[in-house]
Amino acid sequence: MKRTKRWMSACLCLLLAVSMASCSSQEAQTESGAENQGGQKTVRDEAYYETVEYSDPITISYCTVPVTDGVDYNNDDEYAKWWTEKFNIQWDIISVESTRLDEMARVWINSGDMPDLLSLNYNHSDAINYVDQGLIRRLPDDWKEIWPALAGAYEGTQLGEQLEEIFGGTYVLPRPLFAENKPIEPDVCYHQVAALRKDWITALGFEVKDSYKTSELLAMAQAIKENDPGNVGDALIPIGGNITDLERMFVDSNSAHASETHTKRATFYQDENGQYVWGPANEETLTGLTLYHQAYTDGLLYPEFFNLKGTEARDAFEKSGYVGMIFVDGMAKGFQQTSEYFREYLGLDADEAVHYAYVQGEDGYFHSPALVNMYIAQVMSPTMDDATFERLMDIMNYTCTEEGILYCRMGLKDVDWEYDENGDPQTLWTETAAIKDVHKAQYPLYNALYINSDDFNMVDPNLPQSYKDLGRSFYEMKKENSTPDTFPTLDWDVFLSDSINLSKVSIDYATDYAELAVMDGDLEKNWKNWIDSQMPMIQPALDDLNSMNS
Repeated sequence: MKRTKRWMSACLCLLLAVSMASCSSQEAQTESGAENQGGQKTVRDEAYYETVEYSDPITISYCTVPVTDGVDYNNDDEYAKWWTEKFNIQWDIISVESTRLDEMARVWINSGDMPDLLSLNYNHSDAINYVDQGLIRRLPDDWKEIWPALAGAYEGTQLGEQLEEIFGGTYVLPRPLFAENKPIEPDVCYHQVAALRKDWITALGFEVKDSYKTSELLAMAQAIKENDPGNVGDALIPIGGNITDLERMFVDSNSAHASETHTKRATFYQDENGQYVWGPANEETLTGLTLYHQAYTDGLLYPEFFNLKGTEARDAFEKSGYVGMIFVDGMAKGFQQTSEYFREYLGLDADEAVHYAYVQGEDGYFHSPALVNMYIAQVMSPTMDDATFERLMDIMNYTCTEEGILYCRMGLKDVDWEYDENGDPQTLWTETAAIKDVHKAQYPLYNALYINSDDFNMVDPNLPQSYKDLGRSFYEMKKENSTPDTFPTLDWDVFLSDSINLSKVSIDYATDYAELAVMDGDLEKNWKNWIDSQMPMIQPALDDLNSMNS
């Protein structure tokens, strides 16, 4: 009996010791080891990067979207070498097709075999499981003090701080669309606009305006079909675009809640009575579908628009020249691409041949959900050693500093760019080019470590000022010509709901709307039948959301 008691006592002591060690380890994870010899935290400001020397080489594994075949991301050219030598690192890049990224992320994280840094599309239900099971790294509680540039960009996402409240710490780093150069506040809308053949529509007597209703686009497209002002012949396509482009042009332009193309769960919103409803079932969605259906039945769309992949739709507008209008990215980089392609493939000056305009709904207002200021999210391995973690954080923080951003987006100082007499960066390139074409190791590595390229797109010295001004003006005009109903604020309760029923909702709106647009029979009846077919999945989600208010 005494032996048994002593054995049990020893076991209890061992369990207590293990438990205390575990707690100590967990507590240690919440404090950074980034200290100097005096025990003071070393802040990674710009002055720090001017003097720091990294003596120990470190290899960092990173999973990202497909890399460029044949590119050595550690030693490809002087640009690649500059980064690896400055931080004394070697990258172990794991390349995954974007369509498989989330699948592979779940496999790696759940198996405990994830790379040091992993990009994924943020899924709140998945994140809850990862945090609860300790499958992703918790950043130290003082990380914002030590890496202030990264912290500043992180706070601009709004999502990061929302998740901190839920999880009790930082486990996810949302990558912001915009940081210092956010075009409007507090929320951003989608940036797509319509690109129209200005030379064609002016020849037909149409007014050049900053915006058009969807029905006005149809009227111009019909006139283009009937008159063929560009003498294209049988190849003429009045309205180009794939199923996602056409959903945006017709349906999303008439309802902020018709799809989730721009913002996940944007289809669920509160009506005037405070009840959650489902946007695809509202009349504004039917309005957009009616115009979409009309465009199809009138023969204004590309006959095989269902099958268009990648850049095929845009190539038909910019390279082949037989498309009258199409939805495009409404930012400076996109305008520059169109200008280059029109000159190279069509021998035309795009500033004379192309007009950009944002698209209104039939009610005369701009419609868009508020976008989460996030392109994708980054998570880190909980088993990564502290030295690797700190080096990785140093790199990510540097890419958010004023100088680091320029190295990420413009290349090497005094080789690709320099500061002018006013201290502003200016390009040293004699011709416009994309940095990923000049320095192939830039993509998809240094362009994707944290801040998204949209932010620098607003101020990039390599792009014409007129295009940067135009891109910013579209954001401003869209906001000005909207209401709280047509451009609503983000509902964080919906976006971050842990409802199982809500997480089960999965609909390919672009495909379903295209099928409704081409379907025989009465459109409204077909639409209502489609709604009825979705309600067994939708209604439980609505019930969960409405129970939050009861």
